[in-house]
Amino acid sequence: MTKARALPLLLISVLALSACSADGQDGPTPSASPSASAPSTSPEPSESPETEDAKPFGIQGDGAEITADGTARLAAAKESFESAAGFTLQGSAESSGGALSWEMTASGDGSDWTGTVYLPQQELRVRHTEATTWVSASEEYWTLFGLPEELAKRAGEPDQFVVFPRDVPVATVSFVDVSTLVQAIKMLDPATASHTHDAADGTVVFTVEAADQTTWLQTSANPTPRLEGLASRAAGSLNAVVITYLDSAPTIELPSSDRVIIAPKP
Repeated sequence: MTKARALPLLLISVLALSACSADGQDGPTPSASPSASAPSTSPEPSESPETEDAKPFGIQGDGAEITADGTARLAAAKESFESAAGFTLQGSAESSGGALSWEMTASGDGSDWTGTVYLPQQELRVRHTEATTWVSASEEYWTLFGLPEELAKRAGEPDQFVVFPRDVPVATVSFVDVSTLVQAIKMLDPATASHTHDAADGTVVFTVEAADQTTWLQTSANPTPRLEGLASRAAGSLNAVVITYLDSAPTIELPSSDRVIIAPKP
């Protein structure tokens, strides 16, 4: 039997939201790895029965055991994803600590992407090419992130971007790592799916169980199935992604050099 691999949809294990601004308003808290400069405040873990019991795409129950035809259908949907020139990805994440949503346009290989992350009372504009990430956000965000006061003030100016070195994990500065997401989907083995669900909208949803994570993969109706959505539940968090296919790879417009601040090394 093929062993299932966990699919890190949003790298939710490094994501945290909490109320931490000085004026008492809700603000963002990028959860940091040891190498990242960010506030240390994070919410206390708690159980969320609604999130724990929820299933995406309107499906109910455990579904039916997968058949050979089902595995072939999922493999065909994965092939459509792998051969795509680009995508628009709309995502959301919910946990006991808070919620966020995001929308990104990405190249088919996931190396280049651009879009917006929506946090409580904050928006991040993100651009990413190869292994370099640029983020535009408010002065309040950069102050909470841990930039020095004067640098946070400059970084919070309109259309100003902060560029991060390649050795800083993307999810610690933008909350979402589309490159990792796309590669994880491409590494998925269709043989790891255990059950199928016929959704009310005519799509077919596959379930993959791996360790403490459950992943659902939504495929379009026949005759040519496509991967149209994903959802993942782990550690009390529910994440979802809707996929729209593009006919060509997007062009990522990088910030002009006079609107870029280099992030200090942590």
